[in-house]
Order: sequence, then C-alpha cells, then structure tokens
Amino acid sequence: KTSSAKEDIHRSLHLQILSSFAEILQSTKIMMSDTSTDLAARLLNTVAVGRGSYVPNETQYLDNRLPGITFINSMREFTLKECTFYLRRLEITPVTIITHTTLSDPIVGSINRLTDTFISGLQAHFPSTISTVMKLQPNYEL
Repeated sequence: KTSSAKEDIHRSLHLQILSSFAEILQSTKIMMSDTSTDLAARLLNTVAVGRGSYVPNETQYLDNRLPGITFINSMREFTLKECTFYLRRLEITPVTIITHTTLSDPIVGSINRLTDTFISGLQAHFPSTISTVMKLQPNYEL
C-alpha cells in the first residue's frame, strides 16, 4: 500500500472513531481542530487524487457526511501560523501529534504530505496563498 492510501485509511478511521465516541456520549456535533492551512492542503490533495466532488465535505464549515453526526470545522478561518501566535501570546505550548505522516520525508512521501509541503512553502513566500485556495472551495459545491 502507498503512503497516500495509508493516510486516507487513517483519516477515515479517525472520523469513524470520533463519530463512535460521539454516539456513546449522545452528541450530534464534533468540533474539529483543522485550520485553513490544513483544509487548503486537503482541498488540493482531494483534487489531485481525483476526488473533486468530495471537496465540499472536506473543507466546508459543517460536514454532514455521516448520518446523525455533524463535524464542525470551527478553526477554518485561521491559519496554523495565526493559531500558533495566539497560543504563544497566551503562553500555551502547542501540541504536535506525531504520526507516520509527520515523520515521513516530504520528497518521497504521499500526495497528502506533498500538497501540505507545497501549500506551506507557497504561504511562506506569498501570504495570501491559503486564503486564495480556500476561496476556490465554493466552486466545488454542488
């Protein structure tokens, strides 16, 4: 299996586990921590692997893809850099969860990793990159 396939399975299982916990807790909503940086990379990744019709589910504010559960992307208006500065201002140390994705080499990694590196690199030199990519999202809605 490729790294991209492993990451897709990991994300799918992650969402299924969260929805299972929500059902146990009798909750209908789950707030996600994905920033616009994460969502912009996911948007490009989704298009790159030929799943453009799934872009709205991946990047919009409310994701109702699973019955009875609503995933809320409440941080979608903030970049990772903005969140990091905010946490530093509050003197809170950000937590990074280390996975096989964060450990892989971006040059030989998956499509997910490559699009993430691509978006981060562009954002470093062109500060409006992420907001521009996120503006493309409504064009994919049905």
